[in-house]
Amino acid sequence: MPSLLPYGLRKLWSHPANLAPGGLRALVRCLGRSSAWASYQLQKRLGLFPNQGRLIPWIDGLKVRLLTSSKQSQACLYYGTPDWPSMQFLRRYLRPGDLCADIGANVGIYTLLIARHAEPANVHAFECLPGNVPKLPANLRLNGLDAVTVHELALADCNCLVQLHASDGDSTASISSYSSPPESYDESDLKGRVQARRLDSYRWLDRFAYIKVDVEGAEQLVLQGSEQLLCRAPPMV
Repeated sequence: MPSLLPYGLRKLWSHPANLAPGGLRALVRCLGRSSAWASYQLQKRLGLFPNQGRLIPWIDGLKVRLLTSSKQSQACLYYGTPDWPSMQFLRRYLRPGDLCADIGANVGIYTLLIARHAEPANVHAFECLPGNVPKLPANLRLNGLDAVTVHELALADCNCLVQLHASDGDSTASISSYSSPPESYDESDLKGRVQARRLDSYRWLDRFAYIKVDVEGAEQLVLQGSEQLLCRAPPMV
């Protein structure tokens, strides 16, 4: 445990969000929030705080529910904008009316930011990990972004069941193809598998302005299932 403290401080100090103009203020805020988070975890261990987590202010007027089981929400506490270059780009690039997809949405950190700038009704979020599925719409409701369309499934190269490879965390699960035809499934086949669809199998009425794909190594399956879309109307980003 003692070795984690200097590691965490170095990571906070070197994060791009804290090195940018005004970064010192961001660093001070992150340190303050990190101290509050450590206090929260201690209170939770002592049974002094409810298990449903704590609401924290994020960026652009958004809120995130901070959970001990969610590395994504913790990253918002520690770094403000965890993927600083990508998120700063999104804030400048997206415009109301842009059609966007968040593939591998997790608990909705990118989805929230995209929906804030591109209008919720134009945003589609895809998430298949059972532990994340209820947290994603919950974060959207907290921010009044219920109009985002949440697809509780994986995107892959087929409309079928795929194997889900879960892990201890909430952000490192992945999928792999499962080639048995649907008529051959039995009850044992369903264990550890989730429904998948091709992105091509949806009827998109507009061209995507932005598609984010973060599916822990299964990106090729997503691209293979999007081949027709990418050839007909490739997204701007």
